[in-house]
Amino acid sequence: MKLSVLKDGGNEPLSEIAKDRENERKHEAAWRANQLEIVGAITIPLVLANLINASVVWLSFHDTSAGIYLSIWISCIAIICAAAVLANKVRRFRHRGLATSRRLLKEYTVAAAIAGLLWAVVPIMVMNVTDSYGQMILGVILAGTMFTGAFLMSRIPRAAFAFIVPIALGLVVEMQFQQNPKYLYASILTLVYVATLILAIRWSHRQFVRQSVNEAAVKDQSQLIGLLLRDFEESTSDWLWQTDPQGVLVDIPLVFEGAEHDNGYLTLGSLLVSQFEADESTKVLNTSLMRRQGFRDIAMQLKDTDEDRWLSLTGKPIFDKGVFRGFRGVASDITQSKEIEDRIAFMAHYDGLTGLPNRMNMQERLEKALRKQETKATQRALVWLDLDNFKWVNDTLGHPAGDELLQHVSGRLNELSADQDTVARISGDEFAMIVERPSMDDLELFFDELTERLSEPYDLWGSTANCSASVGVRMFDAHTKDARTMLKHADLALYQAKKLGKSTWCLFTPALDERARAHLQIEADLHSALERNEFQLY
Repeated sequence: MKLSVLKDGGNEPLSEIAKDRENERKHEAAWRANQLEIVGAITIPLVLANLINASVVWLSFHDTSAGIYLSIWISCIAIICAAAVLANKVRRFRHRGLATSRRLLKEYTVAAAIAGLLWAVVPIMVMNVTDSYGQMILGVILAGTMFTGAFLMSRIPRAAFAFIVPIALGLVVEMQFQQNPKYLYASILTLVYVATLILAIRWSHRQFVRQSVNEAAVKDQSQLIGLLLRDFEESTSDWLWQTDPQGVLVDIPLVFEGAEHDNGYLTLGSLLVSQFEADESTKVLNTSLMRRQGFRDIAMQLKDTDEDRWLSLTGKPIFDKGVFRGFRGVASDITQSKEIEDRIAFMAHYDGLTGLPNRMNMQERLEKALRKQETKATQRALVWLDLDNFKWVNDTLGHPAGDELLQHVSGRLNELSADQDTVARISGDEFAMIVERPSMDDLELFFDELTERLSEPYDLWGSTANCSASVGVRMFDAHTKDARTMLKHADLALYQAKKLGKSTWCLFTPALDERARAHLQIEADLHSALERNEFQLY
């Protein structure tokens, strides 16, 4: 159950009250400024009302014994009215900060209190020196004064209270000294009227503050929207577009006047979809347009441009009274960010020195090749090669020469490979290939040509370098589908090629795997024997 309290004549949750208070504090400067504007607007009417009522009082009772006091009194009323008019004129030239607004409103409240006290002494001066008819006239004048003040100053509640409460108390107190008991009822009724006026003033003030806060909030939102529109206006890569119900670009309206802005890279009078290269993004865009669904940040490549140009499209359907009118959205030139994105993707999958696929890319392609069904029409193999004298080149000619050698090796591998082959640089001086030939004889000829071509001397910065390569080969078969197994077997064949004298190639056989396993088992047994002290010296 929500805890509620009585507020402005109704029940409101405490959370709403707290929110209202927070908004009031946030926009206090705005509604204080509005209060000052009201002060400037009501000063003259209040002054005139006070002077007229004071004149009626003086004309009605100046011939009584209180005449001399009333003359002094009306002079004081005239002085404070003149001061109020003068202060109102001076107030217009003051700085309107929050602190200044509070101070001016406080001064206005003090002036209202002085005026209320002056009116409070009128019944004390008059009621004992006049008859019941005069007392009735005085009561009507004081009631009118209080209601006029409450009405005009309802937006400044403290000033209104400071004005009407002293008048009511002065009237009620003087009625207590009258002999007629009916004045008791009249004084009670006066207090009821004053209490009603106070509640009305509070309610009116709350409505005024809420309205002022709402206006200030709307003004803040308008300023924010204005800033966003100005930012959009200053943008050089974004523009608006619009289509008709058939998807034809009919207009590219601008959100600001007097701006020079073209249609970007889009052409009016043609289909929006037709201006982009056909790909998956085009299908997504076309589907959204047909289904009349909004879309966001679709990357599209433009057609018929001198250089690759990419746009990001965001749009939503336009409906007017339920009738579809087309699409409207924003286009952004993302060519530069697309180039950066493509560059990052390239660096993640390709070697920066040679431009060949890297280890991760090679492993993905190998896994894809293993999933491909074997056919009798072709023979496929994984080739793993390592340069034999690469360390010597690095140590004698330097690392820049070593980098150039790797680029030469990459070029020779690309020259020897067929269109369906894959060439990759794994790491350092290690390369890998996935090759496919019609027969095993063709593969063997390729391996011979590969080792022979890589054994030819390299011209590096005016020096000749001999750097052959050892090659390990693992044939594809119908049983092996694990990429790690293929790589391990190719590495074993490479190791065997180096043992045979380098600059040659070696085909993997199960015996190589068995020999490697036996070697690992011997190492494990030796370690175990050392731990258990099982060696004996003969």
